[in-house]
Amino acid sequence: MRAILLVPALFLLAGCGLFGSRDQVEPPAELVTFTPSAEVQRHWSVSVGGDGGRHLILDPWADGERVVASSANGRVVSIDAASGRALWSRNTGAALSSGPGLGSGVVVVGSRDAQVIALDPDSGDELWRTTVSSEVLAQPQAARGIVVVRTSDGKVHGLDAADGSRRWLHERSVPLLTLRGNSNPVIHGDGVLIGFDGGRLAALALNSGELLWELPVAEPSGRTELERMADINGTPVVADGAVHVTAHRGRTLIASLDGRTLWARDIASRAGLAISRDRLFVSADDDSLWGLDRRNGATIWRQEALTRRQLTAPAVTSQFVLVGDSEGWVHVLSREDGNFVARHRIDSSGIAAAPVAVGETVYIISRSGTLAALRMQ
Repeated sequence: MRAILLVPALFLLAGCGLFGSRDQVEPPAELVTFTPSAEVQRHWSVSVGGDGGRHLILDPWADGERVVASSANGRVVSIDAASGRALWSRNTGAALSSGPGLGSGVVVVGSRDAQVIALDPDSGDELWRTTVSSEVLAQPQAARGIVVVRTSDGKVHGLDAADGSRRWLHERSVPLLTLRGNSNPVIHGDGVLIGFDGGRLAALALNSGELLWELPVAEPSGRTELERMADINGTPVVADGAVHVTAHRGRTLIASLDGRTLWARDIASRAGLAISRDRLFVSADDDSLWGLDRRNGATIWRQEALTRRQLTAPAVTSQFVLVGDSEGWVHVLSREDGNFVARHRIDSSGIAAAPVAVGETVYIISRSGTLAALRMQ
């Protein structure tokens, strides 16, 4: 059972093991036996520092050239994606609580004590730091000279990428009881998509923070605050003129970029989803993994052998779907039928952050800070 963090007027649950007596007493499902039809090659792995036992989701950032990761002890490291060699490492001196985001000439991280710190992406030198309204749990994003920072008190801050000064602020209330963690903002064109506690997806103007539209993905219901908890914690995915999103105790849906629902399924997820060509893959609240048709939401397959393993959001390569679990295993499934094809353990500390797929390489980080580059053969 994970920890509960109590703060004034706000309860943040670190995990979903508290939702019922069944989850409190039953262990994760046994690993199923199968005949591997693929092999996981660990191309490289490095230690970058972990979450310090604070149940953080420290998403790494990656492209084809480098991987940037952060740790709770304040370290930010940039790694050559091909070799695993450190390009630079910087101790920020802050208790970091978010993964790093990169854009507009800055690497940006957030801290437990509401600091936002910008580093030079080529050298790691500190460029600026500023204070926002509360702890930063979501990975900051930057584009077009704006850094977008989501804080745990429901605010979204638009900062100037050059000096960290405030450009705009969007505010909304936070339910009394929420999941520990926040959905990462997504910048697309002139807009920012944000999944909020309470189950609403909102689009803001990047240059002003003005609300453009919002859409309910979950509708809180029930007699107690626990029953009404319905957060968007997974990161929305934008592709092909549509946004793909899912919510805890809510739905999985695709909407147009002006906020119209195109289709929706009653598949709830605290972890999130991934897409690939004509498919959508979602790690559901009950730790089943779904493969859906992106065109209409029809079920293609459902894998139910990973119950109570606290799955991450999936990552997708051309042939495979990968998810991490609370015991540090990476499960590799066929993209076509959802059958298991391989399994690989990062370490025993568990995996909370979603794997990041760049082409055929998947980068994944454990709670203790082992960052690995995996390739399938």
